[in-house]
Amino acid sequence: MKKKMKSLILTGALAACLAATPNFASADSPYNTQLGPLQSKYIAEEVIWADASIRGNQQPVYSGGRCGVEYRVVNSGGATVDFGQRYGVGEFTLSLDLNSTGAKLRLKAKNLYADLVNTVKIWGTWLD
Repeated sequence: MKKKMKSLILTGALAACLAATPNFASADSPYNTQLGPLQSKYIAEEVIWADASIRGNQQPVYSGGRCGVEYRVVNSGGATVDFGQRYGVGEFTLSLDLNSTGAKLRLKAKNLYADLVNTVKIWGTWLD
């Protein structure tokens, strides 16, 4: 009887530990979209348990266009947690200092240029 009780307690403790461990803590979010002049949109959503980074690429849609994109992380209340800007064409990595403890955060991208020729295509992955 003592062995059964001990086994039952250990099983319960193990189940409680597993239930408390987040099962969604490490899923990277890919994004792929196009931003018109001064357009902004949400491009990814993550539950972040520390800091994060963006590994992406941006290219002008039209010949002669420029690329300038602001990447902003916002919380569920819409407040900015961190942001960074990337100018130029090609691949980049942008580190974000989030200090998050399991909050659901959204990544928003905004084209910083107003002229139609500066429409930009962005793609990449939001890494946590």
